Amino acid sequence: MALMFCLLLFRVEIPQIEVLEDHFDVIEVNHHYNEWGQEVWSQLILWDRRGANGELIVQHFIMMSDAYKKTTKGEKEHKKWQDKTAKTVPLTRLNQFHSETNYRGDFVGGRYFPVKSWREGCHVVKYIDESRRRRTIKGTIFRESHTLFDPERDNRKNYPEQSRRGLRNEDQDKTLLLFMPGIQKDLLKLIQ
Repeated sequence: MALMFCLLLFRVEIPQIEVLEDHFDVIEVNHHYNEWGQEVWSQLILWDRRGANGELIVQHFIMMSDAYKKTTKGEKEHKKWQDKTAKTVPLTRLNQFHSETNYRGDFVGGRYFPVKSWREGCHVVKYIDESRRRRTIKGTIFRESHTLFDPERDNRKNYPEQSRRGLRNEDQDKTLLLFMPGIQKDLLKLIQ
């Protein structure tokens, strides 16, 4: 309390950092596998509920390109799996099998993997986007799926990309005070 009084008394300016913040009903990390059972890529899918039946509709997705890391151990294990599985593949498809099962690395999460925020009661993804803006994505529910199909693409059949809200842009920007966790709300109440 004394700190807040001092800040108000001396009119200390609190540095403001622009953060683009988005809220979604569900944050999903989807791992897509090919027909050989190998993970091909992962994506972050952001869903909102719509309508009376609560149907989930994709609002945005991000490919998790930095989610894999190559390791010597992982490469050895992959080679063992590839050699063992290749014995069951028909000769006519062996070249296809080898070209589609290259070692991509082990899944490590990357910068887009959500983290549980116990304080806020949701899952959060924080990162700096390609335009050098800070972004925060929050989701009430988190789920992780492993599929042979692309749920985002399937959802696109019924709900075209043009109807998605996507992520906030600069016009919808919301400036947040990043000072000390928990204190900024109390400080704002005192200032108002």
